[in-house]
Amino acid sequence: MLRASLSLLCLLAAAAGTARAETLYVTDILRLGLYSEPTTSEEPLRYLTSGTALEVLDRDGSAALVRGPDGTEGWVRATYLVSEPPARFRLAGLETDNAELTGQLTAARRELTEAAAKLSELEARMASASTAGHTVESLRRQNRELDSRIDALGLMVPYSWVLAGFAVSLLLGFISGLAFLDYLIRRRFGGVRIY
Repeated sequence: MLRASLSLLCLLAAAAGTARAETLYVTDILRLGLYSEPTTSEEPLRYLTSGTALEVLDRDGSAALVRGPDGTEGWVRATYLVSEPPARFRLAGLETDNAELTGQLTAARRELTEAAAKLSELEARMASASTAGHTVESLRRQNRELDSRIDALGLMVPYSWVLAGFAVSLLLGFISGLAFLDYLIRRRFGGVRIY
């Protein structure tokens, strides 16, 4: 029983301590001393800020001989050197990349929307063309059926017969016209032909 009470009391104390805890983050802003000797015990020659690119020339235990962008050489604690730029410097590049990719994504979405609209238009035109194609094919089929019916009935008249019929009709029309003219002249002049 005593053990259970003690455990409960510890849990309550831990919960109370957690409720008052504050969340903090470690900053990557650092000022690193540049020294003239690898011992790094004396006053630094100058301070290097976080993100400064350094060329490592030599190593001696936990110290590294480096050359800065301005050509200054000195010793620094090697434990503060990392192979990649600090996060805040990479973040700026990543934000630029993100903005560029967001722009590309927006353009790609716009192109996709335009392509989808064009596809819908083409599908509609294709359906219309397909319907027209079916209509043309149906009319051709009906024409072939009618041609076969005409051939079966034997109503195809030779071209020479058509010409002969036209010539006979023309001759009969001319003769009929002359006879009618003769009739009109006789009627006018009391049955006498004047020509």
